[in-house]
Amino acid sequence: MNVRLFEYQWDTADPVYFSRFYLKSLSREYGWIAGYVADELRIVVPYTIKSRLIFKIATFQSVPMVMASQVTEAEEKTFLNGCVRLLAKMGVDFCSQPPAHAVFRVFPDNAVVTPFGSYIVNLDHPEEELWAGVHAKHRNVILNARKSGVRISFGPSHDIVKLHDILVQTMNRSSMKFVSRIAFVDMVRALGDNVEVAVAYYGDNPIGCGIFPFSKHCAYYQFGGSVDKTPLGSMNLLHWEAMRHFKSQNVHLYDFVGARIQPMPGSKLEGIQRFKRRFGATMKIGYLWKMPLSYRFYIYEFLRKIRARESKDLIDQELEARNCREGKT
Repeated sequence: MNVRLFEYQWDTADPVYFSRFYLKSLSREYGWIAGYVADELRIVVPYTIKSRLIFKIATFQSVPMVMASQVTEAEEKTFLNGCVRLLAKMGVDFCSQPPAHAVFRVFPDNAVVTPFGSYIVNLDHPEEELWAGVHAKHRNVILNARKSGVRISFGPSHDIVKLHDILVQTMNRSSMKFVSRIAFVDMVRALGDNVEVAVAYYGDNPIGCGIFPFSKHCAYYQFGGSVDKTPLGSMNLLHWEAMRHFKSQNVHLYDFVGARIQPMPGSKLEGIQRFKRRFGATMKIGYLWKMPLSYRFYIYEFLRKIRARESKDLIDQELEARNCREGKT
């Protein structure tokens, strides 16, 4: 397969993460890599490149999009091998972990990899079928949240700073960092008409929110959270109303973004995944991966590990959890 840089023309039927405005919101250096067989365009993937100190880091921002009638897993692997070779020639030191919504079906040779998944709802079914697919406990708390006065509002008029505070609080409760306020606001503004902000209100107070980059292809629950204490079912109601909202706009899929394959029984992660699954979602299973392209990758990893404030990425977390389950640590 012939692999080369490509100038992609985004369409609203394509995943939003392929759009120029999204990639540009993340980095000044971005683009798309395409794979050809003879003169036939077969597959495309978007990437960004960021420089950090002496390191040049590439990130694939979505899974590859198949442009032909079919691309086998072997062909896709060949394509990804070509992509990382091309990035290495461009001076990239390593490919970092892709975002949690980018669950690859294959990965390049010599990558550091872990199985991963994401829960997805097909919105093409009638609303009655979608509601029937929601677990009875979810349906009950959704109805109770409505009765208690929780309401869901959509649109750009919300106080983005307050929503950022809610998201920071949510991540802090799990001892995790959230993106800076500037980066968050810039991303929301850059997405324009292709981001939906959903907010749960109790009285006049915002108590929960979801930030959804979307196109006709799919709406992604990229960011979300709530204040410490909310009426029972508030976030259940937010997701149900978001599903209804995107269905009304002829969006095909609703992606809860990110799922561990084997969360620890009884853990908070297991509870989060049960929450997502009970909306009638099906888990898409694949891989997250990262890959060294030069010796600088190992310097970067060493520096990252000795800095206490640098959190582990999902790949490291999953590999560590797997080693614990297998008694290797």
